[in-house]
Amino acid sequence: MNQKLKEWLITKGKVAADVSDEEFEKALKTAMESGELSDEEYAKMANETPDHKKELTEIVGGAVAAANAPVVEALKSLSEAVVAAVAPKSPEDAGDGKEEPDDDKAKSDVVDVDAIVERVKAEIGESVQGNGFESGEVIARAATHIRVKEASERYSHTKTALICPEMATHNMKHPRAGEQALDHNTTGRALDVLTERDYARIGAYLKFISPLGYRGKLSRMPEHERNLVLDTIHKELWSGDVGWRSETSPGIHKRYERLTEREMKSILDDATSGGSYAVPQILEDAVIITPILFGELFPLVEVIPVNQGSQVDGFKLTDVSISSGHGSGNVEGTAMSLASTAGLISNFDTSIFACTAGVEWGRDWESDAVVDFGRLMTERLGEKLKEWLDNQIANGDGTTEPTGIFTESGILSVASANGTSGPYTIGDMEDLAWKVTKAYRASKGGNRNAFIGSDTAYKRVRSVPITTSDDRRIFGSNYQDYEVLSYPFRVQDDISNGRIAFGNLAWYRMFRRLGIRFESSSEGETLLRKNTQLLIMRARYGGRPTQGGAFAKMTDGAQTG
Repeated sequence: MNQKLKEWLITKGKVAADVSDEEFEKALKTAMESGELSDEEYAKMANETPDHKKELTEIVGGAVAAANAPVVEALKSLSEAVVAAVAPKSPEDAGDGKEEPDDDKAKSDVVDVDAIVERVKAEIGESVQGNGFESGEVIARAATHIRVKEASERYSHTKTALICPEMATHNMKHPRAGEQALDHNTTGRALDVLTERDYARIGAYLKFISPLGYRGKLSRMPEHERNLVLDTIHKELWSGDVGWRSETSPGIHKRYERLTEREMKSILDDATSGGSYAVPQILEDAVIITPILFGELFPLVEVIPVNQGSQVDGFKLTDVSISSGHGSGNVEGTAMSLASTAGLISNFDTSIFACTAGVEWGRDWESDAVVDFGRLMTERLGEKLKEWLDNQIANGDGTTEPTGIFTESGILSVASANGTSGPYTIGDMEDLAWKVTKAYRASKGGNRNAFIGSDTAYKRVRSVPITTSDDRRIFGSNYQDYEVLSYPFRVQDDISNGRIAFGNLAWYRMFRRLGIRFESSSEGETLLRKNTQLLIMRARYGGRPTQGGAFAKMTDGAQTG
């Protein structure tokens, strides 16, 4: 509750000027619930910095005007201390009072004005009456450089690059180990490690859209979390649809952009109606980081961002044949063979499919620190998204899901030597790997070739003995390397145990629709009786292999062993 809001309430006749802060709060709540004070007007007034220069000048000037000599000397000393604390070292350090500090030094220069005001009041004393004093001007001059701490400045915000780990799951080397992570794997935007401030803003925003009495009512949130929401709306980049009505009428689409004033209002107003499906960039980054760093298959595929639409229409080129011998032996007049363009260009169309993941949490737990709330919620959702993406790349049915490697038509097929009764042989693995030609294995960097199967299938392959009388393993005993024939073996446990594929995953193209949607609910008998609520994340992806020759699959492998 700042002075601007108090003045508005007094002007509107809602309260008298001398009522308590509690009465001001009650009047403010009534005005907002009745609609007389809109969320937009509230946000504008609540976000304005109080005029502490005026406040300090009035406190010091009025009281010191009647001060006696000893008190005057004490105030001179206090004024000099205030100036030393808040005055910038150089004109450049002063700034315009609007920019966020970029480092720890800038953060240390921020002054807690409320504490200074209270200290001045205590030093002066309520009963002081006396002489005039010029130091009010000194403090007023210092106050021109005072900036009130924002809610987000309580949290660490130093940015560092997000580096792909050396080893990912199953002790396998990450394909981009040591490089900065990208939001689209190979050509996207560079990602940073999310800071404590990022998670605080995420946590406050998720609480704002939750049904725990906050959704659509910014005034009901605790002041600190309310300021974090406003901070997020004003300062973060956003992606997704604002004013969404349907897939054919998605409203205004944002792609990592700042919100306009009108869009800010839409975000605040649409928290209850679902009319806005835009999200802060930091929230989308927090969810996608887990699949990028720790997925088995997703970090290897090509990911293309899609702004809007539920269908991607494209094409792919097949190889062109080149013939030799034209005009050989200096024989003129021999016509060269023409390459047929039939089948040279083929359709590469794919639909964008929705996937959903839900997290149920206790209402009491939501009141915990915003940093912990933001981090835990996004980590859980990111883990579920990682599992779903890996499953689609391998097994997606192509009808309600992206098309997986095992279901795509045109994938090369290899028969197992011993069939479903097994066991696997070293020849099975060699046939799989060499069925994919070197041109595909070496293309696109050549570092994204891998066998793909379940953990059980990996165990059966690595358990093959040298001979029936020699139990030593033909692929070696270093099982935890998750390698076969020097290629990584990527595990996806939704693959049937008798199936193994091999290929260059760079030839799998996945389309990612920007703007993950979040919806929440606490309705229903089950949720009410358990005192819990539900947060639903809805993401949209489509994909399929771009070249069948880049993959080979075996579907009749060992079922036992």
